[in-house]
Amino acid sequence: QSVSVGLNLTKLEWKQFFFFTNYTWAKNETNTTGAFAVPANGDNLDTEWGPSMGDIRHRVSASVNIRPIANLSLSLNARGQSGSPYNITTGRDDNGDGLFSDRPAGVTRNSARTAAQWDLGGRIAYAWGFGTRGQAGGGGGGTVVIGGGGGMAAGFAGGAADKRFRVEVYLSGQNLLNRANYVGYSGVITSPFFGQPTNVMNPRKLQAGVRFGF
Repeated sequence: QSVSVGLNLTKLEWKQFFFFTNYTWAKNETNTTGAFAVPANGDNLDTEWGPSMGDIRHRVSASVNIRPIANLSLSLNARGQSGSPYNITTGRDDNGDGLFSDRPAGVTRNSARTAAQWDLGGRIAYAWGFGTRGQAGGGGGGTVVIGGGGGMAAGFAGGAADKRFRVEVYLSGQNLLNRANYVGYSGVITSPFFGQPTNVMNPRKLQAGVRFGF
């Protein structure tokens, strides 16, 4: 079974200010992890009912875009989510069925939760243009030559959008605060890493580049 509730808010204001936010509450529960999953306790499905692997209860995202002066654009985006479930096992074949998927007594499937995640990204760009654009005869919007990394906006900022030739320089970043969002938690209670993460997602990444369009 699955239940999901979402809320969106969008606001446009002066100086081409744009604000968007989204919040989603969701609950997903199952009694299996797949067609070939074997219950931890023989054929007893009573203790198998629990959160699915994608049962992340709270998700929130927000973005702000503004052009404070001509040809300069600034944007920030943030996202966050509550912890995701993971399974706790003993690391032994306690019931003698040849499988090491046994859980401690009274522990249901996916009963543990990871730490919450959040990060912040941003982009600053300055664009200028020159030349008069000819009358289009249909088709695409011209050619864009890119130097540098990814993370570019779809269009050119400010007054460059309607010029024959457009140039933009930009700096963009992911996870600007270098937040450590941990994943891969160990649920084996006999492991020295029990309850600890084994990996980290998306360290801070900065990209600079130049775009030329015609």
